[in-house]
Amino acid sequence: MMNKLLIRKLQEAVELKSETAIEEQVQKIGLAKVIEAVPYLIALLKKTDNCNLRNIIALALSDIGDQRALEPLMALIKSKKTERCRGTLVYALQSLDCASVLVDLVDLVINGGFEVSCAAFNAIESIKSPYLSKEVELACQKIEMAINSEPSFEPDQIERLKLLKHLLDSK
Repeated sequence: MMNKLLIRKLQEAVELKSETAIEEQVQKIGLAKVIEAVPYLIALLKKTDNCNLRNIIALALSDIGDQRALEPLMALIKSKKTERCRGTLVYALQSLDCASVLVDLVDLVINGGFEVSCAAFNAIESIKSPYLSKEVELACQKIEMAINSEPSFEPDQIERLKLLKHLLDSK
């Protein structure tokens, strides 16, 4: 009953276009881990162009931890419209099983800014299911190529990539 009330309040806030109320309800849904709200949150996530609201929704989906959020979050992370505001979206992946997007995460570690790179590294570290050997091999190749061919990397980036390769090699 409480879950339906939270969802209904969110829907009312969306109808009223009250950003503050929407953000508040999304946070409440995340804290309460309302699984029934996941499809609605995903639809809202895809629809909004508001970076702050997108981040709050991503964090709520992360709190809920429902695997259905993985694909929409990855699609947004790869989208041009989130180019300058991906860090929280990548961070939100940590509560999901990201084994299927390992190679994409490695790309984010290599090519993302500091926040995105660190969040992607942490998402890889949090993977609990076994990696697919083919994906690990491809990921390690990408890391090797990046280390050997990118002279503009900062020392901390190179160190992060070497740590990531070691992490993947040990799996």
